[in-house]
Amino acid sequence: NFKFCDMDYSFSNAVTLSIEWQEIIPTSLIKYYEKKNGFYFTNEEKDFYSNKIIKDIAVFR
Repeated sequence: NFKFCDMDYSFSNAVTLSIEWQEIIPTSLIKYYEKKNGFYFTNEEKDFYSNKIIKDIAVFR
């Protein structure tokens, strides 16, 4: 799940982009990037996810 909101607001009213991947991504890799980048999406993460195949996407608030 990726949450999007203005920096000045909390995540309680954020828009959530939920992605289901074709193949499971190990939780340890996901947590590595979360901790390393403080939950901000970086170019390094973009490169990591860019070669993964998406099975389904949902967007909700």
